[in-house]
Amino acid sequence: ESIRARERELIEIICTISTMLDLPVKTMKKGSKETFIIPTQDDIIAALTDLIQSTRMQQDATRALRESLIDMEKTFRKNVCHTLAYINEDDVTKCTLDVPEL
Repeated sequence: ESIRARERELIEIICTISTMLDLPVKTMKKGSKETFIIPTQDDIIAALTDLIQSTRMQQDATRALRESLIDMEKTFRKNVCHTLAYINEDDVTKCTLDVPEL
């Protein structure tokens, strides 16, 4: 009986993981007997691999966006310093802006 309970628990775990990965899971009932149609191990591994690759691509895109924003901020600061120096007829190297870093 404990083996059946453990088997049922493992099937439920596989069903939960499959659902989270948008893989099809079906349950068929005939009388008191319940049959689960679950994805294969290869299907689950393929879905996990796709998820990992997608996550890495998102991380790379986020990193690139962050670097781009930092470059834009540096350019903005430089332009403001040059503008202030021009307006005040001052030396641009004396310009400092108290703007927090990203």
